[in-house]
Amino acid sequence: MTIDQADMVIRGARVIDGTGAESRVADIAVSDDRIVAVGDLAATAGGVEIDAAGRAVAPGFIDVHTHDDRAVLSNPDMTCKVSQGVTTVVTGNCGISLAPLATTVAPPPPSDLIGDRAEHYFADFAGYLSALDDAPPALNVVAQVGHSTLRMGAMDSLDRAATAAEIAVMRGRLEDSLAAGAVGMSTGLYYPPANAAPTEEIIALAEALAPAGAMHSTHMRDEAAGVLDSLDETFAIGRAAGVPVVISHHKCSGIANHGRTTETLPKIAGVPVAFPRAGRRRITFPVNRGDFCMLSFCESSIDNYQGGRGINPVDPDFLSRFDLTDAIAYLGWYPDGQKLDSTDPDVISIGLDGGSFDFPALAQKVLDELDVAKTNAQAAIEYTTNLGVAIGLGIPAVNDGGTA
Repeated sequence: MTIDQADMVIRGARVIDGTGAESRVADIAVSDDRIVAVGDLAATAGGVEIDAAGRAVAPGFIDVHTHDDRAVLSNPDMTCKVSQGVTTVVTGNCGISLAPLATTVAPPPPSDLIGDRAEHYFADFAGYLSALDDAPPALNVVAQVGHSTLRMGAMDSLDRAATAAEIAVMRGRLEDSLAAGAVGMSTGLYYPPANAAPTEEIIALAEALAPAGAMHSTHMRDEAAGVLDSLDETFAIGRAAGVPVVISHHKCSGIANHGRTTETLPKIAGVPVAFPRAGRRRITFPVNRGDFCMLSFCESSIDNYQGGRGINPVDPDFLSRFDLTDAIAYLGWYPDGQKLDSTDPDVISIGLDGGSFDFPALAQKVLDELDVAKTNAQAAIEYTTNLGVAIGLGIPAVNDGGTA
């Protein structure tokens, strides 16, 4: 098709069109904010012409695993993502979302990652989406319902399985959320608000997803010693509910589990045939680069760190009695309570004082580089930034400045 005039012509770009085809050098014509032609457009005049020789042009990136639920409201320009070429973020991950939850108290971790005050939450999902419509962010938002958020709104105690009556309440709110525009339900079974939920509870809720054409994403119950059992649980939920599953963060965490992708990747690769009822049979898994994970403690003033929330909600009394090395052993980063070796190349000790931080911090190698490389080679891989705003500090997280 010949086009004589376009609002803008981008010339000589290396076009990566997102289809998996080889990149090619071409011109791109844009009119009324839409691409109208791609190819040799030497005969097309542009109201604006951009010389893109030596540069790449691609569709906007979808950040498939974020905690930007509140960031898209409080920072609608979303420069941290748009500057990386991200035009769509998927929110409501790891079992936490800003809706549906009517509350008068601050939520427990990790929900405080996306909203640490009661007023950050919305009683229904339609209200959250309306807030986005009223003040549209600079990118698209694909929102999920958090299972932990459903539990917090329906249960008086989170350290047990939900009753049949509570599941009915959660399912009703989930169905309302899906009707309002949520694309699925996420779980964060690793975290205390959902850790006591049995598999049957998740299945009972996930069964509401298939009629809506929705999906289930999960931060699994265990990404360390019990990773194989967690994969089995994830697959069982998908099979029983007949829904596609996204494994959020495929990790073999901790030194004792390095190299176990030789077990997990074949298990994942063998799953697609197990979903005869699902609309899609492919399982994808965002992988956070994360070979180094930050652990921070304010040893001199535990209150400033609010219970060690950053990796696990660690008992502050424990932190007040033991040093940083003991806390690392407590979290299972070193097997058999092995003491921190300051010469270990897998550990970087960081002393921070002044500025926004008044506590010592330490970065420890959680993943094995070979495991990361093997996982990255999988066809179903998705890359993600993962984080939104640093917990309790009100500053962009490191990952929001660069894709994980």
